[in-house]
Amino acid sequence: MKKCIGVGYTNEKNLYGEIIPNENIIYLYKDNYKNKYASFLNHDHSTEPIAYTEMLGIYLESGLMAQTIYSNFAEKIEELNYIKSIHKENLDKLIMGERNSFDMLISKLKPNLSSNYKKIFVESIAIYDKNIVSNMFPELIKKMDNEGLINISEFKVINSGLYEYNNFIIYANKFFRRGCFIGNAINSKLLYKLESLSSDKNIDIKISIDLDMIGLIGSEKCLREYDYIFGPKFNNNLNSIKDNISLHKFNDDERCIYGIDKVEFYWNSRKDIKIFECEEITNDELDKNKNIFRNRYVHSIIKLNEEKPFHLDGAIKEYDVKGYMDRIDKKITDKVDSNVKYKKLWRLDGKIEVDLWKDLISSFYYENKLVGEYFGGEDLKLSTKYSYKEYSNSLNGLITHIRFLDNKCNKVDGDYDIIINPGYLLYENCIIPYYEFGSYNFIKKLKQLDIKIKYDDKAIYIDFKSETEVINYPVFECNKLEMVKLIENKFSELYNLMCDDIFVSYSIIAKYDTKSVLYSFAGNIKEFKDFYKSNICIPNCENEIDNYINNLYNYLNNNHAKCNNLITKYLDNSGILSFRRFIVDDDSCEMCIEDNGVFLILKQDKLSENILSSLTNKSISLSLALKIDNAICSQCRDNYFNCSHISFFDSGVYTNIKRFTKVGIFLTGL
Repeated sequence: MKKCIGVGYTNEKNLYGEIIPNENIIYLYKDNYKNKYASFLNHDHSTEPIAYTEMLGIYLESGLMAQTIYSNFAEKIEELNYIKSIHKENLDKLIMGERNSFDMLISKLKPNLSSNYKKIFVESIAIYDKNIVSNMFPELIKKMDNEGLINISEFKVINSGLYEYNNFIIYANKFFRRGCFIGNAINSKLLYKLESLSSDKNIDIKISIDLDMIGLIGSEKCLREYDYIFGPKFNNNLNSIKDNISLHKFNDDERCIYGIDKVEFYWNSRKDIKIFECEEITNDELDKNKNIFRNRYVHSIIKLNEEKPFHLDGAIKEYDVKGYMDRIDKKITDKVDSNVKYKKLWRLDGKIEVDLWKDLISSFYYENKLVGEYFGGEDLKLSTKYSYKEYSNSLNGLITHIRFLDNKCNKVDGDYDIIINPGYLLYENCIIPYYEFGSYNFIKKLKQLDIKIKYDDKAIYIDFKSETEVINYPVFECNKLEMVKLIENKFSELYNLMCDDIFVSYSIIAKYDTKSVLYSFAGNIKEFKDFYKSNICIPNCENEIDNYINNLYNYLNNNHAKCNNLITKYLDNSGILSFRRFIVDDDSCEMCIEDNGVFLILKQDKLSENILSSLTNKSISLSLALKIDNAICSQCRDNYFNCSHISFFDSGVYTNIKRFTKVGIFLTGL
């Protein structure tokens, strides 16, 4: 499977003005870090899933706490089947976990239930059964008009699209949902606005309800979907618009993502009125077995020479295959050579402000940016975190990432205090373990202590020679919690002996009673020197992890300027922060020898797209990577890998590299 890292949500204010508190981010991660969730293109559950997503960890920097995620995209049939099984298992668990509540609802609905009812969980526990609402509450049917609409004021609003009636939940029509599919999220944006307007006595508001589904009161959940799309830029003079048809289309990539081909907008004057029609044409490429095609449709009327429309409604036009194939080749004004079913979903009558008119239409087509584009929309201004151009070119400030691990997946044979995990790279056509030579001083210090250490003695040591010194220390896996404190103390001791301008990263795995936790850090030496003075230490008790995360965040927030780092530049799909290194083909770089030194010259036009998309000119260091075959201690003149002296820790000790093998040229992201 192809893996991609991303950010699920953060503690920053989103474009809806909402903030997820830090404690909620921590709680949600603790409660769900073991779970896998199927992912669907454009959140449309009526299609096949394309990936499964897991929570990766919690990322911290100054001014930002973020839930990181990684998605695994199917590339083979068996992988797709595995993702389908994940989705089915999650649905089954959800329903089984609410078995008592479903039993309670079923008992309340008898004897009006048929033998074909289904248990579902959308925004609440619900039963889907043909005409169950009609059977339970025939008086509601009598209150509907001849288009099947009912006044919202007949109900008490629980959440947008969910209404209380006779101690049950009644739902807005399933055609308000994405793709008109019962398992998708409801259009709460539009329904909230309609519900808010229902108290206005000057406007009559009606909607269509779902007659086939009824829910258990008290089981409702507030589900949110966030999408950042075009929004309308208002121009109130509707009467100045000439009669015409306007067409807005998606490009090929967007057609597949949104399942929409185009939108047609039509203005037509008749006697003393002006009529507006808008129809969205769906795209059938996602499901070749589709036999019903539903297009969202809007109809509105305004009197000539008046400013405000007096009628607005939204509906679904339903086509069979023949009708759909005919419709996509015709204009909105042409007659389709097939029967077209028409289902009205909502209606407003009364003087409607033009700002509100455009807002309601845009909300009806809530994930379709073409409508806002037609209205003269502009891209919503994204916060700094979502604007790629605003990211820092190089690492700015101290960053950390915390990931929970299952102890069952983290077993190691042997009684070791610390396991030092190497990295891996392709060398001489083989994948081999390696440690960075710059980290060997620390490894050597641990080896000399009276503790049991496991490290890969077959690993090679690679020195990355560059103008900017960068050291990625390995992952230190501690089977005893007292070893975590020892490593932190030794790092503090080492960093106080090193120059401030060196960039470093390191990771520690602490093993607790119910889980292990991977703590990963990256920054420059000066920032770590200041951090260790704060005495914020990795906790030796599992119950203190929440406090540690909060204290760590507060420290970063109070002691560093806002960072604006590109998270995925430093984070890999195992939850480890590091300064990523990319090998460069020989023909992408050349070595230049001059009087004042040896220089590496990068040929940008020869770089792969993978490297160019991961690094920028201002945030890279070019390194000559050498496999260290022999290094001599300056103190005892013995092999540095065997002697007792340690550079940095021991005064006056340094290494002389006597024999090496060129590995290649690397780019390091700073």
